[in-house]
Amino acid sequence: MISNNNELLEKITDEFRSGFIYLSMANETNKYDKLAKEKIESGMKILGYLQSYD
Repeated sequence: MISNNNELLEKITDEFRSGFIYLSMANETNKYDKLAKEKIESGMKILGYLQSYD
């Protein structure tokens, strides 16, 4: 459970970091491109959630 803004920002950072790491490992023979997309989309959803409260 995320209890404050710092934890929320840390979660967003972790999602994007993981996404870009997976993207750097992606090639035609593995599924890292799918994992990268999922992580980056997750980070974007959290950002969208934050923007809805502004």
